[in-house]
Amino acid sequence: MESLRKLIELGIKYLEQSTNPVSGFDWIIQYGLPIIQTIVLVGGAIAGLYKYYSTKNKEVNEKILREVYAPLFQYLIKQELFCFVNRFERDIEKTPILELVREKRTYKGLGTSENNYGYEVNFTTETILNLDRKEFLKVLDNVNIGLASKELFTLLSMYQVLIYIEDKYNETTDGYLNSTIMKVDVENALRAEIIRGYNYYHKKLGLKTLETSKFYKIKGDKIIFTYEIDEDKKNESLNEIMERSR
Repeated sequence: MESLRKLIELGIKYLEQSTNPVSGFDWIIQYGLPIIQTIVLVGGAIAGLYKYYSTKNKEVNEKILREVYAPLFQYLIKQELFCFVNRFERDIEKTPILELVREKRTYKGLGTSENNYGYEVNFTTETILNLDRKEFLKVLDNVNIGLASKELFTLLSMYQVLIYIEDKYNETTDGYLNSTIMKVDVENALRAEIIRGYNYYHKKLGLKTLETSKFYKIKGDKIIFTYEIDEDKKNESLNEIMERSR
């Protein structure tokens, strides 16, 4: 600001004295050099401000990508790859966010009574790759919500309420039935916003974004794995396993 003020003062002074005859050399000494120096200073200040704000914007964009969209995008990648590898076909619109759990059976001996053997069977469930709605909510809790877009913030808040109602309410209540229907639409909107935001901040940072690769393609709000499994290699591996088991 001081440099800009000085430049204006020099301009006014030059205009005030422009009626007086001055030689070219004197003009350069009196006005030209100071004006040039001031222009350089002003230009440097403007360039410095531009660099400062560009750096700050980059830091903010990196933080948004790292702390908001990347963890959520990773969740989607993991669930879609699991479905692809296991040939689990589904309607993505009906099940946009999956719960992948498996049941584990354990046996506990109860002792013997004459010729009868007794045991107790216990069933437990465990998540696969931490992919279920409760784990998804944990991801949400770790997201820097202060950096989220208004759309993402709203959807995440809605989703937490709907999951709570679905988990706590009786299945025959209006609250439960309404929340299960609305939840699917919110999940679809979440998928779309997560993928959009992840791609947007990649581009803002000048990072190379492959919407299509030999492994997958991104089409709208869908991540579709397109990798072609080599069936010959698959059969060779199967034959080797069968040979070892003999």
